[in-house]
Amino acid sequence: MDKINDGSPKSFIQRMLSRYSKKWKVSFHAEGCIVAGAMTTLQLETEGIANTILATCATTDISSLKKCLRVQVHQEKFYAKQYTKLQKRQCSCSWLSDGTILNIDYFVVNTTTKLVFALGELMSVCDDRHIFRNAGNHILKVQTTTHRVVCNVQKL
Repeated sequence: MDKINDGSPKSFIQRMLSRYSKKWKVSFHAEGCIVAGAMTTLQLETEGIANTILATCATTDISSLKKCLRVQVHQEKFYAKQYTKLQKRQCSCSWLSDGTILNIDYFVVNTTTKLVFALGELMSVCDDRHIFRNAGNHILKVQTTTHRVVCNVQKL
């Protein structure tokens, strides 16, 4: 029988959940989250995205920004759309703390301030749902928008 070391049920449950799952290769410990996998240099697609990322990350040095595809925040794992091992699954969408849905393209790590940001496009919930509205938000019909945002991973 497994003992609870510090008497906390939360630590016991966290150890039980992490015992049988595959361990991540942690590459960077950021502010409030863990970055797994390789971090690559950030290649910015357009000028608008570059300005948004630089303004949100509060930096002018692009060399301090790295791109990654996997992040763990508050014991929950998040994957980017570009992560090839999970492209068959739709696991790159996440609820934000303000109630909007974000389809995560990739994560941006600021190595100097140790802050991590998610870059993606917002998704809007359609009004023509096929399920009764008061039944909950388990199955939603969504539409992609062209509005791309950068937000802190603590909001995921």
